[in-house]
Amino acid sequence: MQDVVLDLLCRSPEVLESISKFLRTIPAYQAAQQDFYATAEQVREKVGAELFNRLEDQFLTYTNYEVRAYYAFGLGLREELIRALVL
Repeated sequence: MQDVVLDLLCRSPEVLESISKFLRTIPAYQAAQQDFYATAEQVREKVGAELFNRLEDQFLTYTNYEVRAYYAFGLGLREELIRALVL
């Protein structure tokens, strides 16, 4: 059930496409994205692909909890439902 709700709220292709379209209209976002990828590539070259990929995976897993919580609170969902979605 949790996956179904997450699919509706966070993983919907329509939602993802809408977010992507919106972000492409923000020049500061585009600049930040380019800066991030340039720096990430420099770090990957220094620490090696294996360690960088592990860090990236762990960072994305960690921040995904925050993103889902912000999204859910932004929708005004009850805390009990948010806990079920995030945990």
